[in-house]
Amino acid sequence: MTKFRLAAAAFCAAAHFLVAPLAAQPGAPAAARPILPVESFAALPFLSTPVLSPDGTRIAARISSAGRDWIGIWTLSEPRDRPPRMIEVGSIESFTWAGDSRLIISTLDVRLVTSGVVIAFGPARRIFCHDLTSDKTTALGQSQGLFAEMIFVDPLGRYVLVSSQETLISPPHVERIDLATGRGVEVQRRMAGVWSWFADANGVVRVGVDYGDNRTRIYTGPRPRRRLPVPTRGATFATAAPSTRSGSSRTPITG
Repeated sequence: MTKFRLAAAAFCAAAHFLVAPLAAQPGAPAAARPILPVESFAALPFLSTPVLSPDGTRIAARISSAGRDWIGIWTLSEPRDRPPRMIEVGSIESFTWAGDSRLIISTLDVRLVTSGVVIAFGPARRIFCHDLTSDKTTALGQSQGLFAEMIFVDPLGRYVLVSSQETLISPPHVERIDLATGRGVEVQRRMAGVWSWFADANGVVRVGVDYGDNRTRIYTGPRPRRRLPVPTRGATFATAAPSTRSGSSRTPITG
């Protein structure tokens, strides 16, 4: 037993003398991590906001590089290494599919807008339709102001409803715009004080909102006739009279 202990002690001492020089050697220096410039944290991501087409065969996504914007279109049945189809669009705000072969693109840029003797300079929204079959881009609506808003997109890609100003100082009306031709038909005329219009899931304008001083007034279409609750103090409600155009409220309403 004593011989065994002496042998074990000798082995441990030998191991200590062999390992100690190795432990004393400095380790290999870690590779220095590159320092990102401050500008990198403010830059737009190269690829963002992907949107799948309704039939699931294409993906549209925003591509930003060197201060320029594109919308890239990937067809999922094509090889993965094939470059996307590129649509260059400046000042992209948003985009969505209208059917499986059209994109509705909203842009927001600062520009000078004139209407008669009235001149305004500020952010103005414009809406376009890009047809992937014809590779053609069409402006939607005849907005003469700073305001334009898409309130409904037909799931089959046939038309959209766009709320826009006819003049720089007027509240918006609503047009139904055919995406194949770009032609629009008014389905809701403008109403004093009403700056927001809403459509239901069938593309029928149902609600208009008038934001006034210390009160909010909501106008509802002929269907449904129920009054919508609003938590704003002093809110008033009114129901639109039936219109000569199905589903639209074209008669001025008094609360």
